[in-house]
Amino acid sequence: MTSHTKDVDALLHDLRASLFQILSVFEIARKKRQELSKADTERIASNARFMKSLLDEAAGASPVSTTTRNVVDTAVCLFAHQSTLTLTIDEDCSNLELSGNAIDWTRILLNLMVNGYREAVAVEGSDPALKIEVSQSSQAADTVEIAVIDNGPGVPTSLEEKIFQRGFTTHDCSGGEGLGLAASRAAALSAGGNLTLDTSAKAGARFVVTIPVCAKAATPAPADEHSVGRLRILAVDDDLEILSTYEQIVALDGHTLEPASSAGEALSLIDAKEFDVILIDVRLLDMSAAAFFATLCESHPTMADRVIFATGDRHSSDTMEFLQNSGRPFLIKPFSFADLQNAFLAVSTSR
Repeated sequence: MTSHTKDVDALLHDLRASLFQILSVFEIARKKRQELSKADTERIASNARFMKSLLDEAAGASPVSTTTRNVVDTAVCLFAHQSTLTLTIDEDCSNLELSGNAIDWTRILLNLMVNGYREAVAVEGSDPALKIEVSQSSQAADTVEIAVIDNGPGVPTSLEEKIFQRGFTTHDCSGGEGLGLAASRAAALSAGGNLTLDTSAKAGARFVVTIPVCAKAATPAPADEHSVGRLRILAVDDDLEILSTYEQIVALDGHTLEPASSAGEALSLIDAKEFDVILIDVRLLDMSAAAFFATLCESHPTMADRVIFATGDRHSSDTMEFLQNSGRPFLIKPFSFADLQNAFLAVSTSR
């Protein structure tokens, strides 16, 4: 099996696992004929964000930084057996920005939690229990330690080193595996951290992830609903469901949206009305984005300065070249509310 095939298999494994959780939450609620709880919606949102991060990573996006709290919360939400978890986190290191890729740290923690639960379940007459302890590292001031502790049988002395060897496993792999201990340690080491087994643990197994803290300042919070005022937005997309979603999103911030399902319809609306923002999909049935933008630059140059492009076509070199050369902000689907807010802010403050 080639390295590329392994990467694809790992990606598909993680995507299927997250999609399964999302579908399961909906199916359980439907069977019980009840509304989704706050915990359900948080679980769906965490899985959706994780899937987006995986797709961004596969498309070659820059690694996303994160905080200690975000990594732990995401891993916990992705874990299917949350009722077995006890979380203790030192608030002094809760909001520290971590070095390395958020996806890698989340995968490592999730893998340790899944392994720990599996080991704990194997013990007859014992209810599985996992603990996650987050604290400042005792070894270095600029690192955070996240310990995952289970109440399983522990790791035999003879296997303490072997468990980190590539290809070694004590489990049946017929159902497919996610990120193993060897790959988890390699990912941690490549980011300047480590993954170790605490051999002093008296019961069960205690794995410790050491993560370096990033020296740079945390990313500024996204713009709030009042930062860009109330905007009149023209949204152009040939997918009516996406237009409906846009309309619901912008209404949350008090903006108004005019939908257009074609470039021709959009140009007619621009001839008749003034818009603060024009959000347009790159792929339309009646006109290319390049042709639309060229027409707009010629007929309404002021309005051309208010365009934001949206696309899911990240792998197309032609599309990406056009977007980068257009000089306009662009969003890669799927994007978050915060991404959209920040794009609105960039357009509205540049006028």
